[in-house]
Amino acid sequence: MKRNPAKEVRTTDLQTPAISIRGLTKQYGSLVALNNLNLNVLQGEVLGFLGLNGAGKTTTIRLLLDLLRPTHGTALIFGHDCWLDGLAARAQVGYLPGELGVYKDLTGLEILNFLAGLKSQPVNKQ
Repeated sequence: MKRNPAKEVRTTDLQTPAISIRGLTKQYGSLVALNNLNLNVLQGEVLGFLGLNGAGKTTTIRLLLDLLRPTHGTALIFGHDCWLDGLAARAQVGYLPGELGVYKDLTGLEILNFLAGLKSQPVNKQ
């Protein structure tokens, strides 16, 4: 039977941080977009991720979701390495970017169906 990490249920204990980041750095040539970030978010904690434009918030989220690759450092989501086990890591989170550009003629339900289809799950209309 083939393993499908996207459909696996999280089996970590409560001691495993929801997010664990060590030395995360992202550079674009000489531009340092994120410099040596260290962060632990425990399960059940609420974290406000605030900062000025250009502080590295979006870069950090994109690195966690494996939409970008880091220059240095490591990141784990519920114990899953964001790059070596990215599918399982992404299966544990939801992400709705502020700059999401969807077709303006879609209804709310159609947008939800579209997004659910990306994860191969039906929309619960409740």
